[in-house]
Amino acid sequence: MNTLSKERYSEYFYKLTYNSVYEGNSLQEINNILKVYEEIEDYEACAGINKALKEIKLMTLSEFIDKINYIHGRLSH
Repeated sequence: MNTLSKERYSEYFYKLTYNSVYEGNSLQEINNILKVYEEIEDYEACAGINKALKEIKLMTLSEFIDKINYIHGRLSH
């Protein structure tokens, strides 16, 4: 996989993590999913999930909603 493909793959998991939390999955559930990707050594997926989790843990609810809107193209960031 070339560098651009790896970045897009990682970005997919980054956005997927945001969407999963938005849809009601707990951070613990996301951490459990992260462990699965760590076990299969999917480092790009782990990078995207970890990046999103670190951001989400520091956000206010308003910031989180703004980010979801940005991801879905409903708001410029």
